[in-house]
Amino acid sequence: MNQAYLAQGIQILGASGDTMAQNSVFSNKYKFSFPLLCDVARSLPAALSVSSGRWAVLVNEDRTVAQFWPQVDDLEMFPVQPLSFVATQKWEARTAAKAEEL
Repeated sequence: MNQAYLAQGIQILGASGDTMAQNSVFSNKYKFSFPLLCDVARSLPAALSVSSGRWAVLVNEDRTVAQFWPQVDDLEMFPVQPLSFVATQKWEARTAAKAEEL
């Protein structure tokens, strides 16, 4: 899944309050095709004013929040929401020069 979005200049990342070791086990168990970041200090939820639970953020190329889902309840169906949102947007694939600017 991640490769199809990378071709469009979109990178999928996960974030968790767990340690690297815990995230590695979890990521391998569920065969994630994207990086799972560790946020043991829980700075992301604090910055977004979300307490606990699952949530999602879509960040634009210019590093601004394009869409925010403060609560994710249905883990089976949730990916449909952000992926549908992405499908309706016009995303430009990054060129090598553009990627180097970042």
